[in-house]
Amino acid sequence: MKIGDVFCWDDYPKQKDGILKARWFIYLGLSGILSNPQNVFLLPATGQTDLYKKGCRRQNHKKITRFANGDCGFEMDTIVDLNFFENNWTLDEFNNYRWVSA
Repeated sequence: MKIGDVFCWDDYPKQKDGILKARWFIYLGLSGILSNPQNVFLLPATGQTDLYKKGCRRQNHKKITRFANGDCGFEMDTIVDLNFFENNWTLDEFNNYRWVSA
């Protein structure tokens, strides 16, 4: 996988609400090779764009990028929010899961 790749992870196992569903991510790379364990850095995307409208709970999030349906492989209008950066996967753990590349 290359830095910047967009991929869909079917049945994402670390969903905060506990519901397995497909999640979209941008792959940002790995921690240094001397890190033990090596970590995977992912930036999640959301199709819940209404959360960012005026009067909604994420309206003040400033570090976001919007993608239109079809941009970069996203299958709907999508927002990537830097407030939700994730690095909660070791490389070994990440490699044990199957995901579908966009």
